[in-house]
Amino acid sequence: MKRLSHVLVSLILIIAACTSLQTSGGELAIPSRWKLVSFAKTGVETPVVQDSTITMEFAEKGQIGGTGGCNSYGGEYEVQGKTLTIKVISSTLMACTDDQVMDQETQYFTALQSTTGFEVSGDNLTIFYEDGQSELNFVKQ
Repeated sequence: MKRLSHVLVSLILIIAACTSLQTSGGELAIPSRWKLVSFAKTGVETPVVQDSTITMEFAEKGQIGGTGGCNSYGGEYEVQGKTLTIKVISSTLMACTDDQVMDQETQYFTALQSTTGFEVSGDNLTIFYEDGQSELNFVKQ
């Protein structure tokens, strides 16, 4: 019986470790889905283009995916402490009918490839890029 309780406790700890990423600002649940609300660069916040939707979903086993406004994308992520690295971004190649949305998507994909960290506060996720000088601001879906 004692051995069974040790096994159960170990299993619970393993499951808990696999389903969330701890940060000083909160917890990033895995899986989780987020919607981008703004870009911020050197203190200037720019909202997402009206009627466009950019999403990000963190899945298990280091997989990430979502929509960039026009195209679906996927890739891999890795977290070490407060550092977030997103790599191997691939996307569909559909053309946007709106140039603003296309430019925004390009900016978003470029930002993802230079991520440096993240912070979770309640239902808000901030991803830092360009050595922490810029940020992507998300709300939980």
